[in-house]
Amino acid sequence: MAESLQVLPPIVMKTPLAHHVLAALLGVVFTAELHAQSTAFTYQGRLNADGTPYTGLAEMQFGLWSAAADGSQVGNTVATGAVAVTNGLFSVPLDFGDQFPGADRWLEIAVRPGGSTNSFDTLSPRQPLTPVPYALHARTAASAGSATSAATLSGNSTLRGTITFDPSAGPPFVVTSSRTVTDLDADTVDGRHADAFWQLNGNAGTTAGTDFVGTTDDVPLELRANNEPIIRLSQRTRTDGGIIGDTTYTGANILSGHPANAIADPVMGATVLGGGYRADGLGSITSSNRVTDDLALVAGGAGNTAGNDNNVYTDAAAAAVLGGIGNHAQSAQSLVAGGSGNRVEGAAPQAFLGGGLQNIIQSGAPFSAIVGGSQNTNRAPYAMVAGGEKNEAAGSHSFAAGQQAKALHPGAWVWADRQDTPFASTADNQFLIRAGGGVGIGTNNPTAALEVAGGVKASEVEATGTVMATDIEAAGTVKAAAFEGPMGMLPLTAPVDEPLEVKVNGARVLSLAPFGTNDAVNLIAGSQWNTISDGLDGPVEGATIAGGGEFSERQRISANYATIGGGHGNTVRAHEAVIGGGVDNEISYNAFYSTIGGGKDNRVGNGAYGASISGGTGNLIEFLSQFATIGGGSGHEISDRSLGGFIGGGTANLIRNGSDNSTIAGGRLNSITNDSYRSFIGGGKENDIHSAANAMIPGGEKNLVTGDWSLAAGRRAQALHDGTFVWADDTDEDFASTSAGQFLIRAANGVGINKTNPATSLDVNGTVTADGVTLTGGSRLRADSGSAAAPSLTFNGDTDMGIYRGGNNVLGFSALGQQIAWINSIGLHLSPSEDLFFGAQTRQMINL
Repeated sequence: MAESLQVLPPIVMKTPLAHHVLAALLGVVFTAELHAQSTAFTYQGRLNADGTPYTGLAEMQFGLWSAAADGSQVGNTVATGAVAVTNGLFSVPLDFGDQFPGADRWLEIAVRPGGSTNSFDTLSPRQPLTPVPYALHARTAASAGSATSAATLSGNSTLRGTITFDPSAGPPFVVTSSRTVTDLDADTVDGRHADAFWQLNGNAGTTAGTDFVGTTDDVPLELRANNEPIIRLSQRTRTDGGIIGDTTYTGANILSGHPANAIADPVMGATVLGGGYRADGLGSITSSNRVTDDLALVAGGAGNTAGNDNNVYTDAAAAAVLGGIGNHAQSAQSLVAGGSGNRVEGAAPQAFLGGGLQNIIQSGAPFSAIVGGSQNTNRAPYAMVAGGEKNEAAGSHSFAAGQQAKALHPGAWVWADRQDTPFASTADNQFLIRAGGGVGIGTNNPTAALEVAGGVKASEVEATGTVMATDIEAAGTVKAAAFEGPMGMLPLTAPVDEPLEVKVNGARVLSLAPFGTNDAVNLIAGSQWNTISDGLDGPVEGATIAGGGEFSERQRISANYATIGGGHGNTVRAHEAVIGGGVDNEISYNAFYSTIGGGKDNRVGNGAYGASISGGTGNLIEFLSQFATIGGGSGHEISDRSLGGFIGGGTANLIRNGSDNSTIAGGRLNSITNDSYRSFIGGGKENDIHSAANAMIPGGEKNLVTGDWSLAAGRRAQALHDGTFVWADDTDEDFASTSAGQFLIRAANGVGINKTNPATSLDVNGTVTADGVTLTGGSRLRADSGSAAAPSLTFNGDTDMGIYRGGNNVLGFSALGQQIAWINSIGLHLSPSEDLFFGAQTRQMINL
């Protein structure tokens, strides 16, 4: 009998024997000892029934498995037959063959009462075999001074010299103690092979997505140096509410550099690659880099910010600062490359600032750029400052460079030399150069204001100074104070029926193409995406696009002799029509000879030929309203055959429905409609002329005219009948005519004629002449005091005779400018030289 080896730790199984095996066998507990000899070992256990030791026969089956669940069976099932169990104790020999190479093994046990024909019930779970059964793989020794080989070491063992394990692969031994093993060179630690750990000298054979350094929860991964965080990698999740429901966003943040660098919470997809510092001396100064909006980046430097720090997180998304000190990118997709004290303000998306010192791109300047320099300013969309000092680009699509160059108008290009005084554009689309040393083309040593080493070809050349060129060709006049150089020719030609194009950096900036029966030239300048295409009548000729445009806002012409001066997104579809500039303006089909000066979203519609919109926003001349004009303002409309209509300015004024030759000078929400031809509204608010010809509202508020040749003014005056004049004061209620030909005035504080402070409803400072005066009720007729020379009450044809006030309670009478009599409280008095007569035919004189 081989020496018994006790299993460490003991195998303990607690599981009930199935009810159909033996009703009395419940709560079975096995405690086993294993004995090693060859490949066989003895399994000893104890069987309880209802908590008391069981005595009797039991049949058992034992199986060896490769896993605690599922897996595969190793070796054959060992059946014991009837086993005698006395006072709960039993012992059975087991031999599964050579099935213990070092891998884990589990024992599965099935049992039924002795002599039963029922099926075996398998106990669950399977029981793991602890290291003792693996002693079958070796003979044991209590101690050995030396050994050339050993299959098993047990107890406290000491090894000296070089130890070789066979096999070399797999775990050579298992450490079951929690004690530290000094200088342990382990092939397997915590179930992982040594090559599963990251090595300090590099790793090979890794699998992407499986092998990684990082965390598996929402805690950031942090790398430190000198116990300070240097790199922090984190994942952020944020749920934002929307119109159709919440949306959850997930993004990874990378935060590197000085520990004071920061990414605002809950910003996601943000990156701070490095930079930042702390200076300690007389005081402590921390200059950190910060990101406050999604997808934003600060690559390095110190004191830089990407984002606008307004707790919105998305309105400055993807802003970036690459380096420098104290730079700020505060608009979406804006970029500050470096320098110091540079800033892209909000509402300037996709702006670019290359570097330099204290440059600024202001709000409202999207898609603009400052390349570098110092103290340059860009405050217009699509504008550019190439560098230099104190330059300014204030017009859309403008360019400034040098020193104190000021491109103040749309489409202006300004270069200024180093003279420290402003050099500014004066109109749109200018190309200006200030060069005290001269402009040289083809020469680096100009001796004149403009010197060309080569040919000059133009329709007209005019210069106040000297023009120097090898060749000049002009179809028109060439004017200059002097010419230098040989006069020759340098023709520019293109293949027959092909346009002549000028390109810059591979992109077309100018195209000249003769088409049509008259060989009229089509000219396209500006963006390479601008187009002149066939119209309703076929190929177009004589059309001009002078500049402007971009990829998404290209300029388009599809009509003969049409013109677009600049801007972007403008379209002309009518012959001989013109759009001067602006954004997204349109002249539609058959609106021949029409004009839009500029502004945004203005439109001349189908058939409105000869119409004109000078500028403003969202103005419309539509549907056969020929020769109509809108001067400016916003949201105006002239439509429905309102020929010759005019709106000067203001907001949302309307002329419609055949109201020919009518005018609204300005104001807001005023309207002339329904065949109100030759009518006029001067201004004010919410005034209306409706179905009234030759009518007028000078101004005021909520006045209404529906009668021909009528006028209403003030507040809520209503001239509802033909030929009426209605004035209403600021009382907020209607004051309307009641019949034709009325002249009505509502004046709560009186009507004054030649008086500024009327004391009555009608107060006249001067003579009142009337065919008759009717006084009703308690009404009175009042006049100024007058005098004998200028009586207050006179008669037509005899104005020096009349009645006047001669004093307090005195009524005087005069003739020929002299007093002849007066009446007071005493009675009638005559002047000394006057007589009193009575009777019509025979005068009787009474001398007093």
